Formats: sequence, structure tokens, C-alpha cells
Amino acid sequence: MDFVGRCFLVLSLLLVAGANIFVPKGKRVLARMPDSTYSHGNVTEKKETTFLITFDSGDQIEYSYEDKTAVLYDTTPAWVSLGDHVLAMSMMAKGIEQQYLVGFVSGDFCQGRDKDRYEITLDESHNVKNYTLDELRKLPFFSSISQVGARVFARGNDNFYHRGFVKGTSYHGNTLYIHVQLNQSGSISHQASDERAIILDVIPLYSHVHATQRVIGYYPGYSSYLPGMLVRRNAGCWKSAYHVRFDMGGQREQDFNEIRIIPPPVKFLFFP
Repeated sequence: MDFVGRCFLVLSLLLVAGANIFVPKGKRVLARMPDSTYSHGNVTEKKETTFLITFDSGDQIEYSYEDKTAVLYDTTPAWVSLGDHVLAMSMMAKGIEQQYLVGFVSGDFCQGRDKDRYEITLDESHNVKNYTLDELRKLPFFSSISQVGARVFARGNDNFYHRGFVKGTSYHGNTLYIHVQLNQSGSISHQASDERAIILDVIPLYSHVHATQRVIGYYPGYSSYLPGMLVRRNAGCWKSAYHVRFDMGGQREQDFNEIRIIPPPVKFLFFP
């Protein structure tokens, strides 16, 4: 990549990065642990580019202000919608030290009930549980795989896609790399120019999904998402919304929240 191209890429990253998070000293927050769960803590020190969280357990972790999903205020959202990225209170942690797990809103059961209740599909083992609104927190918004803290899937050596978050970027010579911390432990790095190596963990709109698209999807028994091809889009746009044929040979009806689109390869036209 030449100098002009590198400058353009850096400018693009700055534009998508948006404003840094604001965390006043002493503020009580939910902060991300190395395994992508969230626990309570307080902002105990602020530096020029980082801040320190001291957890209720006494452990301490330092975060960058650029990290979009490092911390969030511990407040009940006014509402959540289908497809929202949320944190859900761990059922095991109730009454003890509360822990929150990352997941998606996959169902809405509020009609006819005194309290709003939602179905949440958790990242952890694809477990599906029901929660009331006061047991949920909204995950901060992110829009690019270049944003520190963005939730993503990263392609591993097994060609499967593993969940994690972007922990940073760096240059090696003129090549920009994106570094992903995996939920299961360990990390993966890919060149930013490899557009199919890291996929943003955002549910695609039903209208953006079409037959023959390359996708990754959930398959029972696997902790990672598997690559495959979308065979058809079904009539129902929520449950069993898509039929996917996986590269490993299996086929499955997928709910709306169980696939992500693999970006198509970029092709350039050259004219004489």
C-alpha cells in the first residue's frame, strides 16, 4: 500500500471510530472481563489514554478510551428490540456477585404480561433463556471491525469463525492488522485487507439476505459459526427464516439471529 493509500485508510478508520467513551472517576459501571463476560466495578483512576476499573472482587483491568464495549453504565434500558445486542444477568449469579453475559434479543413475550419479558440467545453455548427488562443492559453500539471493542467473528485455522472482540490494530510495515481477543481464550490476527477474515457480529436485515450468498451460521454441537451457502429465504422472517447448506455437509433451518453474511470478494474493473 502506497503512502496516499495508507493515509486514506487511516482517515477512514478515524471517521468510523466516532467519539471515545466517557467514564467519570468514581462511576460504578459494568466492565468487560477477559472472557467477554461483564462484572461490576468502579472507575478508580484516569490517565491520558486509558482508565482503570477496580472490580468488586478486587481485580483491576486497564482499558482504552477507544474501546467501544469496555464498559457501560449499570442502568435498565427503556426498551429493547428484536435483534438488539444486550447483556443478560447470569442466572447463576443472582444474589451473589452479579455477572452479565453477552447475547441477542431473539424473542419478545411482553404481550399480555405485567412485566416486559424477552427471549435472549446467549453467545455462551447458544443457550436460550427468558429475561425481564430489568435483567438486561444494552451493549454500546459499534459499526466497524476496525473499532476497538467491536464484537466480531474471526476466521481460525480450521476455517470456522470464532466469537470475540477487537482488542487493537497495528501496522507491520505497511500492512494493517486487526487483533481479536476470542471468547474461548486466545487471540487471532488478520490483515485488514482480508475482508472475509473478520465479520462484524451484527444480525443482517432480512431484506439484505438472498439465496446463494456465502454466510456463516450456528450449527448444534459447535461453539464456532460454520461457513456455508444460503439456499433459500423462507416466508417467516424470524423463526426458521433461512435454509443454509454448510460446507461440512450439514443443512439446517436458521432463525433470523443465527447467520451472518460473509462479504463478497471485491472485484475491480480495469479499462484500457
